[in-house]
Amino acid sequence: MAKDLLNRMLGIIPKIISEEQAAFVKVRSISDNLLLAQEVFNKLRHSKANNGFLAIKVDMEQAYDSMCSETLKKMMVDLGLPFKFVNMVLEYDVLIFVEAKVGSMKKVKDIVEGHCKWTGQKINCHKSSLICGNSVERRRKVHISIFMGVKLVEEFEYLGIKMALRRLKKLDFQILLDKSSIKLNAWGNRYISLTGRLVMVKIVYLSLPFFIMSHSLIPMKTLMEFERLCRYFIWNKCDGKHGNHYVAWEQLRKPKQYAGWGVQSAVNRRDTLRANFAWKLLENPDSFLNRNLLAKYGVNLWDSAMSRGDFSSWKIISSGWNALKNFVRWKIGNGSKINVLKDIWILDKNLLKWPTFVGSFDDDNITLDFFIHEGNWDCAKLSLYFGA
Repeated sequence: MAKDLLNRMLGIIPKIISEEQAAFVKVRSISDNLLLAQEVFNKLRHSKANNGFLAIKVDMEQAYDSMCSETLKKMMVDLGLPFKFVNMVLEYDVLIFVEAKVGSMKKVKDIVEGHCKWTGQKINCHKSSLICGNSVERRRKVHISIFMGVKLVEEFEYLGIKMALRRLKKLDFQILLDKSSIKLNAWGNRYISLTGRLVMVKIVYLSLPFFIMSHSLIPMKTLMEFERLCRYFIWNKCDGKHGNHYVAWEQLRKPKQYAGWGVQSAVNRRDTLRANFAWKLLENPDSFLNRNLLAKYGVNLWDSAMSRGDFSSWKIISSGWNALKNFVRWKIGNGSKINVLKDIWILDKNLLKWPTFVGSFDDDNITLDFFIHEGNWDCAKLSLYFGA
C-alpha cells in the first residue's frame, strides 16, 4: 500500500519538496548535499570576510514520535493532497549556513523556534552543534553559541561524513579501520574455508569503505591499511597465527576470466566510485549541486590548468572524471566547445595521441566548428588539414 501511494505521488513530490531535501525523492541524492556542504565548508575555512560565516547542524529530537498528527493532516491539506491521505513525514539532520552576525542568528533562532512550535518537535541540543569560520573571532563564537543554545565544536558529522575546517588526516578515518578489525576478528574466530573467506571479503568487507571513500578525501594510506587487514584475514590461520600468502594480491584482484579471484581493490575502486558524480555533472548540469559548481568554476570545469586549491568537492569529482574520461567522447553538435586536438571526439583518444596523426595546426586550441558549415562537414577544410 505504501509503495502504491508513493508511486502515485512521484509526479508531485519534486514540486512540493524543495530541492535542498534530497533523501527519499527519486533522481535526487544525498551525495549532492554532502559535496555541496564540503564546498561551503571550504568557504568557511578560507573566507576573510569581516563578519565571517558559520554552520549549524540542527538535530531534531525523536522526530518519529513527537510529530503531531494534526499538524501532518493540516500540512497535507494545505499542499492540496487528499484529506484521507496518510503518510509519514521524516526529519533528518538540517545543516544551516549563515553569516556570523547577531542579527542573522536572531532570524535563524526565530525560524527554528517557529518550526518547533508549529510541528510539536524539539531540538536535541546535545546532538546539535555549531562551527564558526576561521575569520570569526573567539569571543563572538562563544557569544553565538550561548545565544543559540548549541555547543561550539571544531568538527561534526553530517550524513555520516566528517566536516571540519581543516584537511582530514588518517586519524580521522581510524573508526573505519577499527570497525573493520572488529568484524574481521569476529570472523577469524570461526573455522571458515578459504573460499568462504573470499566470499565474505568480496560481499561484506570490501563494501565497508565505499560510502566514505566516495564522498570524502580519504588518505591513500588508510585504504592501503584497509587492504592489508583484508589480506591478513584471507591467509591467516583460525587461531590468529600468521599464514603464508600463496597468491599475490595483484593476482587476487584480477577477474576470474583472467585467472584471478575477482577480489575488488579498495584503492583502485576509489576513482571508479566517484565517476558517478562526474557523469551527473555532464548529464544534468541543472541539478542543485551542479548549478553551484558551474557558477563557481565555469563551464570549462575539466580544464586541468585551473587551480582548485584545497576544495574537497572539486577534487572528488575530478578524481571521478579521471576514471570516466577514457570511456566517454563528445557528441558533435555545432562543435563550438570541442577542441579538435585535445578532446576525445573520434574513437577512444584525442588526435594528439594518435601515432599516425601529424598535426599541421597553427593554433592548438582550434575548435571543431571550424570544420562545420551550416550543419555539414566542410570537406575542403577536412581534406586540407587531414588529407584525402
